[in-house]
Amino acid sequence: MAKRPPGLADRLGTDARGARHFRLSPEGGLKLTQWDVRELQKAKAAIRAAIEILLRQLDLTADDLQRVSLTGSFGGVLDPKSALGLGMLPAVRREAIEAVPNGAGFGAAIMLTDEGFALGEALANRARQIDLDRDSQFAKIYVNALALTPTLGIV
Repeated sequence: MAKRPPGLADRLGTDARGARHFRLSPEGGLKLTQWDVRELQKAKAAIRAAIEILLRQLDLTADDLQRVSLTGSFGGVLDPKSALGLGMLPAVRREAIEAVPNGAGFGAAIMLTDEGFALGEALANRARQIDLDRDSQFAKIYVNALALTPTLGIV
């Protein structure tokens, strides 16, 4: 974090250990720390690296993606524009991205019908495991994806 960011220096503080934080609320109850930023970087980089490797292994590009569903406790509440702004996603059309707050529950509900269960079995039979950490480019893609930069050509 910058020591004196323009226009925001009055919101910077330090804790008892000397670690800087940025007060998000006027009273200081909600703070953003360097640790918080780092955790976001790691999550963002892992997601972006996984997408890049899967696209490459499937011989696809971001243009080939018709729909991208963001789900889970993080993705389900993430604004698609923010995901592109962070560079979490490749250059996917904004209209193709949807946040699904309870994707696991929705998927489980689909399995309650005979047709849904059959679809699940068919997908499971076609699926194959991809070990991202065994990909020779994973570390390079992951490290490059740590930067919090917008997806080029989108945001």
